Amino acid sequence: MEFRKAELVEGVLRLPALRPAPRRAHLSAPAGAELNRLFRSTLADLRASASRGDAVDAAIVALLPKNASAPLTTISKAIAAKWLVPAPGDGKGERDRPSPDLGLLAPALYEYAVDAVGAGRLPEAIAALALVASAPVARPDGLLGLAVCAARLENYDAALVLALETLKHRPGHPRASCIAGRCELERGDRKSAQHHLALAARMARQRPEFRDDLRAAQRLLLMMHIA
Repeated sequence: MEFRKAELVEGVLRLPALRPAPRRAHLSAPAGAELNRLFRSTLADLRASASRGDAVDAAIVALLPKNASAPLTTISKAIAAKWLVPAPGDGKGERDRPSPDLGLLAPALYEYAVDAVGAGRLPEAIAALALVASAPVARPDGLLGLAVCAARLENYDAALVLALETLKHRPGHPRASCIAGRCELERGDRKSAQHHLALAARMARQRPEFRDDLRAAQRLLLMMHIA
């Protein structure tokens, strides 16, 4: 049976809200110039990990634009302009100036990705989320965001890998489960699809912010039953 895009409601293909809200990173203005180097180095490490056989990092790399330089430059400028503020150590010497910290910047990068997805700028969103996923403290949020982007691009193999990895960190997460179920349908594994969609529906009932996921899961389960 053919499953159309419309059967997975648009709400599921948005990034979930991140809590707590992003905080302004206390980094001095010159540190903004270091962001691009940090981001490039992070993606280089990600590609190296993928080349060594890490399946999750390989799925992330498969989504990245072939030339990530332009998105990273755009992201660096935007983060520096909005999130970097004078640090207390300014004027006291280079050693007193904090270096950019990916974990601290992860909420700002995630917020950037939310705006980019909403505006249809998926290459920028994917690059930002790859950076988020590279920060251990924010890895589940980055992975889930990347799964959303992969599903938008109909790259169901990558989306499934990323959704399943998200579920290792956050078992039963409604959006990750819903995306995993949708991907399994595309792959023809109805048993796994039913498992993930039923879990998505059950968990989403307890969390009103995931009502779109509840509707999508219920719709797909109904269609599977009819088919």
